[in-house]
Amino acid sequence: MAAAKAGGKAEEGPVVARLREQIARGFAYVEDVMYVGLAALLALRALVLLGTTAMTLGRNVAGGALPGSIIVLLDQLLLVLLIVELLYTVHVSFREHVLTAPPFLLVALIAAVRRILVLTAETKTALESRPDVFAKP
Repeated sequence: MAAAKAGGKAEEGPVVARLREQIARGFAYVEDVMYVGLAALLALRALVLLGTTAMTLGRNVAGGALPGSIIVLLDQLLLVLLIVELLYTVHVSFREHVLTAPPFLLVALIAAVRRILVLTAETKTALESRPDVFAKP
């Protein structure tokens, strides 16, 4: 039987300590695999979205429809920035095995700014296209 420590916990035997260490290494390995998979999916999504945004921009510039599609392009570019910041957050978490607040705060800030900019632009467009809806009675 294990002797009690001063803190009131029983000492672990070498077998239990080794088993705990193996389980912890297994969880760390699974965590690393998940981080790598998540990072790969985020990077792929950012690249695809950036490519489609560039193609949309090219088509709109060539077709002369750029002013009407600025809101959509801005939304897509800010989404790319958001995904890249999420990728950075995954990178930091993978490297340090610690969740830190600043990367998440930056992602939240970008998401809030993105939403505010898009809503402002959409409201302006709606106001210009249907002023009767916003007119005072």
